[in-house]
Amino acid sequence: MEEIIRKIRIIPLKNILVHERVVGRWVHNLGTYMEEAGIQKNPIVVHKARDKYIVLDGMHRVEALRHLGYQDIMVYEVDYFNEEIKLCGWDAIVFGSFNVPEVLKSLFSRNYIIRKESQRVRLQKLVQERKVLFGLRDRKKNQYAVILRDNKLDRIPHNKYLDVVISAVQRVENYFDNRNIRTQYVPEVTSDSNFLTLKGDAILYRPVFTKEDIIHRTLTGKIFPRKSTRHLIPCRPLRVDINLIILKEKMSLKAKNKLLYSHLMWCFKGGRVRYYPESVYIFAD
Repeated sequence: MEEIIRKIRIIPLKNILVHERVVGRWVHNLGTYMEEAGIQKNPIVVHKARDKYIVLDGMHRVEALRHLGYQDIMVYEVDYFNEEIKLCGWDAIVFGSFNVPEVLKSLFSRNYIIRKESQRVRLQKLVQERKVLFGLRDRKKNQYAVILRDNKLDRIPHNKYLDVVISAVQRVENYFDNRNIRTQYVPEVTSDSNFLTLKGDAILYRPVFTKEDIIHRTLTGKIFPRKSTRHLIPCRPLRVDINLIILKEKMSLKAKNKLLYSHLMWCFKGGRVRYYPESVYIFAD
């Protein structure tokens, strides 16, 4: 437990880097909720790279506290390259009627090809193997892949691949946003079954990135589309419930962390810390 407690601390928000885009209304709503509750419930999960902390989980909480004018934030530092930390992805269920091939042809120029795939092809697998940029399947099981013309995806430098695939995904998601077509993000491992259960109009198969992608791109000032990563982090501390007054007070970080440590030890010695080995569902965070 001492090892867990030592990894929970308060650091300056200016040292935090987010690796994904956020949704403005989510930031606003979360900020309002945090102000009303008066606490930061859960530490932001971060990995230290050089002199910065890259957020693995908690992008919207970071931006909410920034928007509210806070200078500091509570974090839980992990070693991202610990093999127990898993990096997964999200696909998107699309709710709204639209003609998939027509929309794709209108969004992508002569540098791209819209290829219709057989229903027998696992389109999601092609995306994850980086053989296509992304894919869309409609309710009638018609499948369409977006690829670079001349199929040169495997021949371009990796950093260029990231630029191309991220630009492509953002282009189609911006189309949905601008027309108020709702999307719901679901884990890539269950997206096909979720698509059937939720009765969506289409499913967007999105790329899955690597830990190296996340670190390098974030440090170079580039970020990923919203909901690009899904992290499985063992022994994640929840409900620390640090008072926002401590984060806002004009006192040294050393003093703030001393207060935080006292709070954590009070919880531990008072038998308030519980470990749940089973899966947990969080309905509001």
